[in-house]
Amino acid sequence: MKIKTVCEQTRLTDRAVRYYIEEEILHPSFTENYIGRKTYDFSDEDVQMLKDIAVLRKFGFSIAQIKEMQTCPEKTYSITEQLKAEKKEVIQSEQALLSALEQLDAEQCYTLRELASVLSKPVTDKALPKEDTKWRLLKATYRIIRNSLFTVIAVLPILIVLYSFAVAHSRFYYPKYNIYSAILMLVLLLPNLMSLLVVFTKTKPYIKTIIRIACSVLCLVLLFPVVFFSTALLCESETSDIKNYKRLDVTCNLNNDAVFQDLFPDPSDYYYIAPNESKITIPENAEYYYNYLNTHPEHKYDIYVAFQTDKNTLDNEINRAKSVFNEHGLSYESGQKGDYTYYFCYADAQPFEEITFDNNTEPNQYLYYIFAYNEQSMTVRYICGASFLGGPAYFSTLDW
Repeated sequence: MKIKTVCEQTRLTDRAVRYYIEEEILHPSFTENYIGRKTYDFSDEDVQMLKDIAVLRKFGFSIAQIKEMQTCPEKTYSITEQLKAEKKEVIQSEQALLSALEQLDAEQCYTLRELASVLSKPVTDKALPKEDTKWRLLKATYRIIRNSLFTVIAVLPILIVLYSFAVAHSRFYYPKYNIYSAILMLVLLLPNLMSLLVVFTKTKPYIKTIIRIACSVLCLVLLFPVVFFSTALLCESETSDIKNYKRLDVTCNLNNDAVFQDLFPDPSDYYYIAPNESKITIPENAEYYYNYLNTHPEHKYDIYVAFQTDKNTLDNEINRAKSVFNEHGLSYESGQKGDYTYYFCYADAQPFEEITFDNNTEPNQYLYYIFAYNEQSMTVRYICGASFLGGPAYFSTLDW
């Protein structure tokens, strides 16, 4: 039974009913939303208890006295005697109430129901004490502020994660998720989830408050790690689909790299980008790899394409690669590695002292362009990479 129906049946105000519940003399079942607003479900026994409480309150019994009579019925007579004495001292106009109290049998142990039944007739038209119906503004304001603060603290890190996730998706065309960051972030968000779920548990209000305070403190302490791992969750883009050739992420530095744009062949018309007549177009079966990592302010990128061609095109590409390096004023070194002949260029005109393709080569920083070809298989390779994060260069991972 909803509280509105209960108020109609008992002729009590919503505030009075909630006041009796808050004072723990009535215990209906309830559900609670996150901001702390409770929705009560009253049984017929609860409704009758409210009627009994209203009778006793109108008669002048205090909340404390009613609670004591609930728990210790044997004290009923002593409490009524105390109230009788108070009524005699207060006012002559309450003689009718005093007479009703004097009708109680001193030898009988009254239950609340029996006592309310005896006293109900003289108090039918009497108003409840003012404290039962007044709106306790300060307590209500405190509860609203408290629950709102808990909500903000619990939800804010989750919103930050969702925002970081949305921003990352707008920056990376081929997102690659960091599973370790995802696991750590979920662990760090456990206090937030606990703070959200605790409101749905059935336990005493002060226990809920203690748990939510503890969770809120943890949420604030873990806020910075949550922000860090939310950005680390998605900071990398990777693809090997040739259909994505030269479709780079918006913030990737290669978009403004003239050497890369001139050295790498144009996509074919099939990929919706008009080819440059001075360069060959890549076939649909070409090998391709693109990786972009951005961990502000540092970044790393690698791009690679390889395919087979004919003798005439191979000769033209060799001459074109040399021409591109020369036009941009870049020095380069040539050499042989396995079946491949390569032209290796360091963008700042600082070529590596020893050009190797060993996996153990881990320059702290690098920026390079490579054109390589295999005359036996008529295969050409174009490789470009840069990193300010350290680690091995991509070309060292290839099979030469």
